[in-house]
Amino acid sequence: MPDFKQSLATHLSQFKTNPYIFVGSGLSRRYYNLPTWMDLLRGFFPNMHGATDFNYYISQYNGHAPQIASAMANDFFDIWWKNPAFAKRTKALGGKMKGKHSPFKYELCEYLKTQSKVNVALQTEIDLFKKIVVDGIITTNYDDFLEQMFPDFKPYIGQRQLLFAEFMPIGEIYKIHGCISDYDSIVLTHEDYTNFNDRNAYLAAKLLTIFVEHPIIFLGYSITDENINEILDAIIKCLDGQNAANLKDRLIFVEWDKTKLTPELSDSTLFRPGNQSLQIKKIALDSFSELFEVLASAKRQYSVKLLRQFKDAVVQIVKTNGPSNKMYVGDVDGIDEENIQFVAGVGIADQAVREQGYVGVQFYDIFKDILSEKSAYLSTPIVEKVLPNLVPARKNNTKAPFIPMCRYLADLGYFDENGVLTADGVVATRDKIAFRNDMPKSLLPSGSYQNHKPQVNRRFKSLTELLESQTDFLHILYYIPLLDRKKIDLEVLRKWLLSELNEKNAQNTHYRKIVCYYDYLKHAFKA
Repeated sequence: MPDFKQSLATHLSQFKTNPYIFVGSGLSRRYYNLPTWMDLLRGFFPNMHGATDFNYYISQYNGHAPQIASAMANDFFDIWWKNPAFAKRTKALGGKMKGKHSPFKYELCEYLKTQSKVNVALQTEIDLFKKIVVDGIITTNYDDFLEQMFPDFKPYIGQRQLLFAEFMPIGEIYKIHGCISDYDSIVLTHEDYTNFNDRNAYLAAKLLTIFVEHPIIFLGYSITDENINEILDAIIKCLDGQNAANLKDRLIFVEWDKTKLTPELSDSTLFRPGNQSLQIKKIALDSFSELFEVLASAKRQYSVKLLRQFKDAVVQIVKTNGPSNKMYVGDVDGIDEENIQFVAGVGIADQAVREQGYVGVQFYDIFKDILSEKSAYLSTPIVEKVLPNLVPARKNNTKAPFIPMCRYLADLGYFDENGVLTADGVVATRDKIAFRNDMPKSLLPSGSYQNHKPQVNRRFKSLTELLESQTDFLHILYYIPLLDRKKIDLEVLRKWLLSELNEKNAQNTHYRKIVCYYDYLKHAFKA
């Protein structure tokens, strides 16, 4: 019998691209100790608090999981709203529920998070899995196992995000059945599957390029899996007979078989409706180690993260007439071409043109950048070119609009340890930028609200507790700077502000104040 690793490596070498993996629940059960779909519903059932026996649902719907999920979601709606066990949740989240099934989906996702635990007994396989070289991932799983394994990959959650995303099939995770991070996105109930299948043709069209250009390795699915076969049928409908034949040997199904002491690669046929058949490869194995070793041995000249950044920059250039504010532009004169493997650039003769990429930066761009984990801009041109145009100095800078700028000034070393501008910082901003030197006092709400500081701190033990309260948006903005500093987790604040960032809020003085407050605490004030 031919060596499995050599046979698989030879088979994959005929394709010009690295594989995509299509990941199902079997992988999460193996490595993340997650239950089957039916066991997930069964395990959640005690949260139904007095509802009919779980076997009642199984009997009523003949074991059909989506219909069981629908029935449980319908019954759970009143339980969630009326049972005291969920009173804290309803108070904090009731206004965010978008439909009758939302409470069930939310609680199920929270339950699933408690069940997620890496299987340390298979740590060797997991470590190999992290190293595999693939161009992207498609999955019907809700959990976050794949994001943990491939932190440089960008996830797209649900059909909608995938359909409207910029399509750059490198380093992406397509979570086509949703994700626990967005409970309303998960495809769970009978109604969800009906809606999903109604859009299958659009999804298939989006995935078509991947299927005809990459080998696709199915992990954690049965070859008879209903979800996979429906997607394959939709893709086949998009192809004529000859192009469908081009899928030959690109589809590789991996099935776990405890009787296989050594992995085995074989030819197989997948029969579809309308007398359509697909020639596929089938791998039967007990351990995934050798499979992952083959996939890890593939070569990639550049990291996924670098390739994604470059492709994103190119897409922005193609889509827009103006300069990209995410690219640093520099001269290419003097490059030693013989020793450079990859160069993309434009020769620039004029310094004024060199800085043109920052001209288009506006208020909204600054707010978004301040709330990003890493700045997309160089601080020097922001301080010297952008801020003087957006907030020019005035006679009384305390009357200037609130715009965060501490990140850039701090990056240039213009703050001391107490959050006060250094002498160099004063020179850099004087008569150029309307920098507010009255922070953080100027970021507090009006005097009448400041009187509520003791009450606010008695009521809320942390920023998280404040954000989860039923307090309206404006009051949250008033209360945040009244919280004791030790109660404010800056990462929690950043993520919340980023989630609330939109064109309307970017014009809201109170929202802008809190972004400035975050910027000041994070980047200027270090005491």
